[in-house]
Amino acid sequence: MVSTKILLYKHKTLKNGTHPIVMQVLYNRKRKVVTLGFHAKTSEWSEKKSRFKRTVTDSQVKNSALQRFDLLAQKIVNDSILSGKPFSFTEFQRKFTGKQTESHDFFAFSQELIDEMLVAGKVGNRSVYVNVRNSLKHFVKGTLNFEDINVKFLNKYEVWLASEKYDRDGCGSASISQYMRTIRAIFNKAISREMIQPELYPFRNQFNPKGYSLSHLKSEPAYRALSVEELDKFKGFDVEKNKDLANPYHYFMFMYYCRGLNWTDLCHLKRMDIKNGRIYYTRKKTKKKFSIKISEPLQNILDQFDKSALYVFPILSSFHKTPTQKQNRIKKCLKQVNSDLKLIAMKLDIEPNLSTYSARHTYAMSLKRGGINMNIISDALGHADIQVTRHYLSRFEDEVIDAADMVL
Repeated sequence: MVSTKILLYKHKTLKNGTHPIVMQVLYNRKRKVVTLGFHAKTSEWSEKKSRFKRTVTDSQVKNSALQRFDLLAQKIVNDSILSGKPFSFTEFQRKFTGKQTESHDFFAFSQELIDEMLVAGKVGNRSVYVNVRNSLKHFVKGTLNFEDINVKFLNKYEVWLASEKYDRDGCGSASISQYMRTIRAIFNKAISREMIQPELYPFRNQFNPKGYSLSHLKSEPAYRALSVEELDKFKGFDVEKNKDLANPYHYFMFMYYCRGLNWTDLCHLKRMDIKNGRIYYTRKKTKKKFSIKISEPLQNILDQFDKSALYVFPILSSFHKTPTQKQNRIKKCLKQVNSDLKLIAMKLDIEPNLSTYSARHTYAMSLKRGGINMNIISDALGHADIQVTRHYLSRFEDEVIDAADMVL
């Protein structure tokens, strides 16, 4: 419950011996005061009425002004209750004083974070933040303050993202979840930097049980691991007869034999990372270091590419110097490689929903089919713990269950 009251602030004494008159705001056992521009001596103030005594010069005019302050404070509190968002001292002060500070500008702070990411070389994250900022600008078509973003706003934004007004096909649940998580991250950063008050946080937590929740947006992508038969077909793909598809084929098989190597890590792999019959690299996503022995299949693939080049595979080159250049190149090539992999799948008459992710998934399932201990699989994949691995592999259980059904 929020309560407001005008009082003589005796904790502070001015040079002329008077005390400032303030609006006191109480919420959740916390108190904030806003100065009203008046001051008085203790003898000039009525504690009971929270007004100047009649004996004070111009007391009627001053008390009328205080009455308007009382009404304004109550209106702000009532509006806050009707809006359905948690009460915020910061928003109260902004509306009460009529002042708007730049620190509450959501777009300005978002741009500040985007600029920081550019300097830090965090191209992937920066791209997401830019997309979210541009999307919100399209949605609101004007200014946007942290105080404007509440449960009602986020619900409307979610509906808009999913509609044809945002995109011809609408935004999927996974993409909407990413946008909302980004907005949440921006709020968390603003609060941690003490730019806004925690009361403005519009997302559900222990202090705001009625806040906006992302739980209904959770959706997992369609994971795809090649079956034993499909993998055999894929390994037997005739590269000589399909030379235009040789590179994407070799990329896929290299990722498979290299412990489910991630696409981004494959692109960044340099010749200098190959030493003494081993491949050394640090995974971009987790920063975990890997040392992989070069098997015969891996060596056969390596022999297909220029050993004098800076990078192992002809995706990045010395031309790509900045993180942005590298990121753009990697994304462009990924789109083409995934398209080529689907074409290979069609030529082999296997399920066409194939992508670079499938190499990692297939590697994991191959180990499981081979009866490899779960702890070893977890370590090979670079997972934080075995529970992550169990959840990861559970996505491909249909194949195992289907095989079991064959004995019926």
